[in-house]
Order: sequence, then structure tokens, then C-alpha cells
Amino acid sequence: MSDTQKLNEVIEYLQSQGLDVVETSTKPKEIKKEKKKGNTKKPLYEQMIYPAEELKSEGLGNGRWYHEIGDTNINNWKPSVTTILSVIDKGGGFNAWNRNYGHMADPYMKYAATKGSVTHFSIDDMVNGKTITAQDVWNKIDFEQDESWKVFGTKKLMAQQVLRNIESFMAFWEEKDPIPIAAEYPILTEHYGGRLDLIVQIKKTKNSKKRSTVMIDIKTGGSYFSHALQNSAYKHAWDNEHPDLPIDYIAGLYVTSEYRDKPTYKLQYQNYMYDEFLCALKLWHAIHKPAKADAVKPKLNKKTRTTFNLYNKTEKEA
Repeated sequence: MSDTQKLNEVIEYLQSQGLDVVETSTKPKEIKKEKKKGNTKKPLYEQMIYPAEELKSEGLGNGRWYHEIGDTNINNWKPSVTTILSVIDKGGGFNAWNRNYGHMADPYMKYAATKGSVTHFSIDDMVNGKTITAQDVWNKIDFEQDESWKVFGTKKLMAQQVLRNIESFMAFWEEKDPIPIAAEYPILTEHYGGRLDLIVQIKKTKNSKKRSTVMIDIKTGGSYFSHALQNSAYKHAWDNEHPDLPIDYIAGLYVTSEYRDKPTYKLQYQNYMYDEFLCALKLWHAIHKPAKADAVKPKLNKKTRTTFNLYNKTEKEA
């Protein structure tokens, strides 16, 4: 007896018992997706990974320290990655410049820091979906409250350099077409803290079949050995916090204002050197740890008294 005959017998029996049988097709119906009106997909920047908790950083006498917001116990504070890597020599070129122009080092470093900060803040705003204008850049320079740029040029010149840095970043973005994963992401580990610049998914080469997850540190100056150690520390922290989304590659993105017509940039892939970073961490502690202390602690800035008196003991102690 064929399957069809068996099925017919079952149907006849059910009908004899007063049950209705609805005939259906033996082929499953094709499920058609409803066409949604308009594009309801979230923009890429709204799909990024954001930290569960933010961190606060303090610039102190012995470097920058990171801690959880509201945590006043300095035993929990951790030195920043860049503070730790200050023990690494920057090379002959930097040392030669410092010998020749050391008297200008402090204002130049403040100038470079201001330009770098404004560039970073502007890029972070753009990655998060905001539009940046020349006026925004101008306002950000004002917000930094640093007039060291006057030693090297006008405010207009600094703003122009920042805008050209942004153009350089735009050239990278338009060419690589990245998918942003995280930006300005804070990290805090047992040994150090910091804030990584950018994680994206891009094709490493034009012929790559799939995208790779790349951690990028954005730089507005020259390339140094310590940059790879910095990214290695960030990668180690990120991979521990997000084991489901490990970093495939680390790289430095060197944006520049030094181009003629067409904006240029340099994306430099780096070797992962976390063990070398730990050596620098050990060296930093050895240099800065007080003789009778068990570890390096943050040096809090002593607040200046607002009331002074040579003879009134109460006011003097206050």
C-alpha cells in the first residue's frame, strides 16, 4: 500500500468519526518578509560597543592616573599606559631635536598636545555621528585654555593644521570604509589604565575576502617604538574584557597636515609586544617607587591654603 493510499484511509476514518480534515499542500509555503516602510536599521555609530562604566583620569605630579568615578582610594588608581611608557627612549632623532631646541621643548610640547587633543576630540565626534565644522575646531582650541600656540603662530594657523589633520583622517575613512566597533574606550586593569582611540573592522588589503578587527591608535606626530607597546597593552585589556571579539591586528594611524593637494595618511601595522610592555611597566615601578614604599602611589597635588596668618594657630592650621 502506497503512502497516498494510507493517507486516504486515515482521512476517511477521521471523517467517519465526524472530524473535519483540511487539505494542505505538501510543499511548505514560502515565507515572505514584510517590507518595512523606510530604513529602520540603526546607523553604524549607534551599533558600537560602549563601556558599562566610565573612568576618570587625574594629571598628577608623577603622571596620569585612572580610576573609577567616585573612587577616592588612591590604592585603586592605576598609572596610564603613556605614563608607564615615558621610560622608553624615543630615539636619536628626538634626542637630537631636544639638544638643539630644548629651550623651546615645553611650549612646543604644549602646542603639539593641544593640536593633538583637538584633532582627537573632533575625530571621536565624527565617529559618533556628529558633523564637525571649522567653528567647532575653533571652539575646541579655545576650550583647551592653552595659548602656547602663540609662540609658533596664530590661532588661525593651528585651526588650519587641525582641519588638515581631519582631512587626513577622512581620506583613511573613505578609502578603507571601516565599520566602527568602539571609540575612545576606557580600560582599567590590575596594573594600568588608559583610553584606546578606535577599533574598526576593515579589509587589511584590497584583496582580502573578509574584514579584520583592527585596533587603531591615532597619532598626529612621528612614529616611535613605544606606540606598538601602547597598543599591545590596550589589546591585552580589550581581549580580556571582550573575549568574544578579540583584536586581530593593532596599528598606528598617522594623520598629517603636511600634504599639498590630496590628503594623505599612513596606516602602520604593529607587532603585538605585550611582554615587552610588561618589562617597561616593571622598569617604571623600579624608577619611581620610593625606597621605603611597597609600590608607586599617585602623588596628589597639595592644595594651597586660602587663609594665611603667622600668629593665629587656628587660622594657620586651617
